[in-house]
Amino acid sequence: MLSGPIPSWVGESMQQLIILIMRGNHFSGNLTLPLCYLERIQLFDLSRNNLSGGIPTCLNNFTALSGNNINKTETENRVHWYNNTYYEIYSISSYSYYTLQITWMWKGVERNFANPELTLRSIDLSCNDLTGKMPREITYMFGLVSLNLSRNSFSGEIPSEIVNLRSLESLDLS
Repeated sequence: MLSGPIPSWVGESMQQLIILIMRGNHFSGNLTLPLCYLERIQLFDLSRNNLSGGIPTCLNNFTALSGNNINKTETENRVHWYNNTYYEIYSISSYSYYTLQITWMWKGVERNFANPELTLRSIDLSCNDLTGKMPREITYMFGLVSLNLSRNSFSGEIPSEIVNLRSLESLDLS
């Protein structure tokens, strides 16, 4: 039930985020430019909000989605470092292995993934009131596995370069 604009500090202060899921809230306003600072983002879900305006062309700054491969070792080290630091500081557990499990909603069906930061590279902006054209810059995200822009108010043509997204397994533009 969070509302208001998406805070600019999400992109400005949390640039190391791999996963951002803020679906099913009441966020409103435009997708702000500070979100483009999330270069390492691999799972970007702002679906089911009240967002409006266009998709910023700077989303191609998501370099983890723009490449064909993700540095799995670097990603694992960052996730495990965070977990070990958290446990060392708060002495919650002596476990040194960390398995991230996440529930990802796709077209109304929940799917569970273990360590999705290593395999899942998705953008879901569905069920908002986004307008304008689909930015051509999305077609440069060669590592993108799923893209859901459904249930918005886009206009214009789909960029023909979208066929170059060979890693794309799920595409919903309805």
